[in-house]
Amino acid sequence: MPKVVGDAAIALESLTDCEEALERELLISNSYIPGMEVNLSSRLKSLYSIYCKMNRKNVDIHQVYDARALRVIVGDSNGTLHGPAIKCCYSLLDIVHRLWTPIDGEFDDYIVNPKPSGYQSLHTAVQGLDSSPIEVQIRTQRMHKYAESGHAAHWLYKENKVENACTVHDSKIQASSCENTCLEEEGYIQDAAHKKHGSLKVGHPVLRIEGSQLLAAVIVRVDKSGRELLVAVRFGLEASNAVAERRSSFQLKRWEVYARLYKKVSDQWWFEPGHGDWCTCLEKYTLCRDGMFHKEDQFRRLLPTFIQVIDMSENEEDEYWNVVSAVFEGKQVVHVPSTSTSTERSGRESLADNGINNKVNLLRTMLRWEEQVRHGVALGEVTIIRWPNGEIMRLRSGSTAKDAAIRLGEEGNLVLLNGQLVVPQTELKDGDILEVRM
Repeated sequence: MPKVVGDAAIALESLTDCEEALERELLISNSYIPGMEVNLSSRLKSLYSIYCKMNRKNVDIHQVYDARALRVIVGDSNGTLHGPAIKCCYSLLDIVHRLWTPIDGEFDDYIVNPKPSGYQSLHTAVQGLDSSPIEVQIRTQRMHKYAESGHAAHWLYKENKVENACTVHDSKIQASSCENTCLEEEGYIQDAAHKKHGSLKVGHPVLRIEGSQLLAAVIVRVDKSGRELLVAVRFGLEASNAVAERRSSFQLKRWEVYARLYKKVSDQWWFEPGHGDWCTCLEKYTLCRDGMFHKEDQFRRLLPTFIQVIDMSENEEDEYWNVVSAVFEGKQVVHVPSTSTSTERSGRESLADNGINNKVNLLRTMLRWEEQVRHGVALGEVTIIRWPNGEIMRLRSGSTAKDAAIRLGEEGNLVLLNGQLVVPQTELKDGDILEVRM
């Protein structure tokens, strides 16, 4: 026990040094938006959590990169500056990677590609001041609020022992360390990365990320089984606000921008790096050992600039390619008109989110209190929350998603638990968030 306490004290001291070093770098760099508040916090993972992760992922302790973690929260004035705050997140990511050496294969961009639960954040693992790994999470205040008390709340998974890929700290990440050698040998490329990028198609939308600048881009050629990409970048198409409103009603308009960029390149017969005009340029990107596509210049040097492939659901993919077809055929892309202004809509969504988050916080408190009262005595029931109205429901232990749908009089409809579609026989657990769709 004394050794454990001593090791924890050393780890805490090192973590504090890392936090102070990052804070100094932020003050010096001046890279974030003036007047935008940036808050830092840190935590040590418990020994039990480390043990569980080692068992779950079948790795040794040296591969648990989030035993020490820093969290960077960027203020967004209650969502009114969400676009600039997202740019700030990527600027801070660049600062972190210049301050410490990134660990290959340990970076995930959940801002561009949110988890099924809606969780958004940038995750990266780096070698800290003492060369020990440390995880850094970067997100906006709105993302943090959603992660802590909304649909993506981390405690829902941890407290109910749900082995789910959507947990906040147990995510496996890709990295942005820029090596000067690309991976010609297949053995160096992680199987997961190769499988993911091997199915990329010409015309697929991506984001070009350079520091804090996010630009719309589209794939125009796929070479070497997805290891090399030729990408058309439209300078001036700043994409941070589009990323902030990824799931909004403006999605069709966003797809149309990518489709028109793709059509422009096709019409001009641009097909080599450097082709383009004053606002559009073709660039070559190579899949590197960090699992990311980095820009390659004319001297075959790999640069820190990288692209993030936009993951799309089946519905989004169908919608996107329908828009592409319409643009290429010269047809008008019909946008569904909204009956209210974006300000009114965002206001209503904000009120709804606050209401549901209050309900989730209440449920969290109830479950913790109930756990303390039980002392190991089973109460024979399960407590869940209905999305999106926040109704708290109690059912018998062992109840399934189908039972909940029957209780609501919506038997036969699709049931989602914690943001994921499930089969009717899925057993419910305390704290599950249930949604029934037609």
